[in-house]
Amino acid sequence: MYTVNGAYGQIRVSILSPTYRKPGTFWMHWAGWHRCNDLYHVYRAQGHEHHLLLITTKGRGLLRIRNQEFQLTPGSIALLPRNVAHSYQTPQNGIWEFYWIHPAGNSAASLFDSISAAGLFVVSTDHISSYVQHMEKILILTKTPSAVSPYSISMALSHLYHDIAELFDRSVSPSLPELVMAYLQQHVKGPVRLEDVAASLHISVSHLIRVFREETGCTPHQYLIQQRLSLSRRLLRFTNIKTDEIAAATGFSSASHFVRVFRKQFGLTPGQYRKQGEFLNQAEEQHPDG
Repeated sequence: MYTVNGAYGQIRVSILSPTYRKPGTFWMHWAGWHRCNDLYHVYRAQGHEHHLLLITTKGRGLLRIRNQEFQLTPGSIALLPRNVAHSYQTPQNGIWEFYWIHPAGNSAASLFDSISAAGLFVVSTDHISSYVQHMEKILILTKTPSAVSPYSISMALSHLYHDIAELFDRSVSPSLPELVMAYLQQHVKGPVRLEDVAASLHISVSHLIRVFREETGCTPHQYLIQQRLSLSRRLLRFTNIKTDEIAAATGFSSASHFVRVFRKQFGLTPGQYRKQGEFLNQAEEQHPDG
């Protein structure tokens, strides 16, 4: 499937002969480059016997695996575990350009099995050009393997595999809700679009909302409102900034919207809360030790 140029797009592909698969070395099954339109669609109900790496350089791809959906944008690297059902495609009216490689052999299988166990499928890099260089070198070496030794090919593959392994390892720790919370906290003072949050994590908006709600008990929007209200309370109590300025500084669309949300949450208007805070501040000054 998709081994030559066709109506779906263009391809360069390389297959490594078994002659170059030495014990203890890193090797691969297939590797290649695609530039595909929306006729390109791969579905594997049983997965693949080898791991698969997808390195997106231009356009956008769509990956579905284990009931999750990921947007593959430039700079993203996807790791698909072996023998796990998945599908990937170019979205409608889109173009997707990417490199792909099936790591094979015991050394590569052990390396990527340990990474896959963490359950992370997609990571991002700001240095995609280095991975392009890795892949181009591998395609050249494996296209004319008789000109080099199996160990030169293994070394090139090892560099790629270990660079990707390190990238995934650095990205494992934070959970999806933690990443979303960090994004929302950084943007609490300005407009926030869930599409932008989802795009930064290479997932769909629906998946973001579902996982966030399952693990936190609230939606991203509800969490953002709580963060804005928390900031507004501090500003009301400890500064003399006007209410309309606080509304603008905490991301509310208008002063009236801010007042409405604040009263619904706390049963007081911002002005009433500020007066209450002034009384508390005076009490604390008079009795600093409680």
